[in-house]
Amino acid sequence: MKNPGSFRYGLAAFIVLAAIALIVFPASAHAPSDIQLSYNDAAKELTVVITHPVPDPQSHYIRNVKVKVNDAVSVDRDYTSQPAQDIVTYTYSLPLNPGDTIRVTATCSQGPSLTKTMDIESPSAAAAAVSGYPVEPAPPLAAEAPAPAPVTTQKSAFGLLPVIAAAAFVLAKKR
Repeated sequence: MKNPGSFRYGLAAFIVLAAIALIVFPASAHAPSDIQLSYNDAAKELTVVITHPVPDPQSHYIRNVKVKVNDAVSVDRDYTSQPAQDIVTYTYSLPLNPGDTIRVTATCSQGPSLTKTMDIESPSAAAAAVSGYPVEPAPPLAAEAPAPAPVTTQKSAFGLLPVIAAAAFVLAKKR
């Protein structure tokens, strides 16, 4: 028969190690919460606005932005930090045509990613005006429905530490 004291010692050691791991390596990885895409046909520029709120943009940031046009990679840019704590805007020179489908994936430095798609449906008013024909305003670019606003939640400084402590207490009381 095992000594019940050794079980409690082992459980206490596990709890302490788990608590240290949660404090040192908090589970804060998250994908960007939104990506907004817009295209300026006159300048041939794609603007990508990424919402990714982080406490430290030097250690937790948008690591990569990949732009595919009709499933072919046109831009694959790596970054080593995020210029702001919440919203990042990148502009890429990119000639696009009506009927093109743009798929942008933003990847967090801690793993998760988010992808948004936009279709270029018709030529811009500027391109039609150059032709000399009467021009009606061009319809807006079709994009995916905007993502719902992120839900703000309370963040615990110690992550799962209270849950682990409660579990340890219950297990200790059962012995």
